[in-house]
Amino acid sequence: MSVIRSKRNIANTEYEDYFTKLYHFSEEQTSRVSKRRKKWLCKEINDLMNESYNLIMEVNENTFHRMCDEVSAKANIKSVLFNLYRLQRPLYILWNVEGTESKKMAAWCKYLQDECELLIKMTDLNYEYKFRILDHKAIEKVQFLKNMSELHRFIHGKVVNAPCKYDDSSGQLLINLVDSAFFSVVKANIKIPETHNEYVKREKCIARAISDLYKLQRQSLFYCNLMQYSDNVLREWSNYISTEIKLLNALKKSDKKRFAEL
Repeated sequence: MSVIRSKRNIANTEYEDYFTKLYHFSEEQTSRVSKRRKKWLCKEINDLMNESYNLIMEVNENTFHRMCDEVSAKANIKSVLFNLYRLQRPLYILWNVEGTESKKMAAWCKYLQDECELLIKMTDLNYEYKFRILDHKAIEKVQFLKNMSELHRFIHGKVVNAPCKYDDSSGQLLINLVDSAFFSVVKANIKIPETHNEYVKREKCIARAISDLYKLQRQSLFYCNLMQYSDNVLREWSNYISTEIKLLNALKKSDKKRFAEL
């Protein structure tokens, strides 16, 4: 395989060794999450890391036995890159619910960024991935982000403390909806649009979040009745969702005026 032959040191040592460090760092961080929360916060992270590690070992094992051609090796490495990029979503979810400190997030992002750069050099692919921490301070300053962050933690807290027998049904549905809404809202605000295409992407993220919140509104009422929560809990839960929908609808209107010229 020409790419690996010309960059043997990177192929057989550096990118797998560095991935091992990333893997163990990730493993250490997820192991600190409470057992009850792991299924909601760590499963996707661990699955993506395990799949990626297996793909990397497969490339090097096949290379060692001269069984690997350049096309299949590139396909494997491309899959690893895609998996690592997909980690941004479950990491944001974990970091928000756990309130992860900035230093830990930054270290995780650096491991991911450096590993991606090594893999991109191996494949000559024209990719550019940027991993970002979840900026807790910035979230606190923007009302629609702050409210969404609090709603996200609130629902995770309720599902985690509910009886386990509802985890795979109503609990899972709630988590899926609130995770999706949270990530869409955060993604919409990562970069202020400078082009029409960027504005369209932001608009789609906001629309997706609003759609998830309307679904969440209906499912939350059912869940509150199922758990026999008090009127105060139901009121607090409903206020979070209705407030967020109002804030996001207002944001859509203001964005339309603000970015009309793009």
